[in-house]
Amino acid sequence: MRILQLINALTWGGAQVLVLDLCRFLARSGHQVAVAAFRDGPVGNLLRDEGIRVEILSEQLFDVIAFLRLKALIREFSPHILHTHLFSATFWGRLAGQAQGQGSLKIVTSVHGIESAGYQRLEGKMARLSDRLIFPSQYLKSWYSGALRSI
Repeated sequence: MRILQLINALTWGGAQVLVLDLCRFLARSGHQVAVAAFRDGPVGNLLRDEGIRVEILSEQLFDVIAFLRLKALIREFSPHILHTHLFSATFWGRLAGQAQGQGSLKIVTSVHGIESAGYQRLEGKMARLSDRLIFPSQYLKSWYSGALRSI
């Protein structure tokens, strides 16, 4: 299976460590894994050292260029799963996934933390674009469900 992990940045943080661990596990399990990020960092170097493909989309022109690069990467890599992490990556990943049409691409979103009211309004409109949502805790899952119900 081909799996594309999409995250805002490859700096150190909880979401980045999760992506690193997931990539290691998935690669050892025989899956083809690639990571795309808007910004590089030390986690990107670790992934490359382990032979995992890393694509830096860059941040310019309000991420429009990165969005176009992401769409091209999805066409070229043809992932079965696009796994998004953090707000910006999830926003652009969902749009890029929708732009691909209703093929075999499934979008999985990991929700990593409690977000602002603006995020909640946007998430209320876009959550349906993910095929699955993953939460690291029952508390976060409960918060998310309550926040979206209140919109």
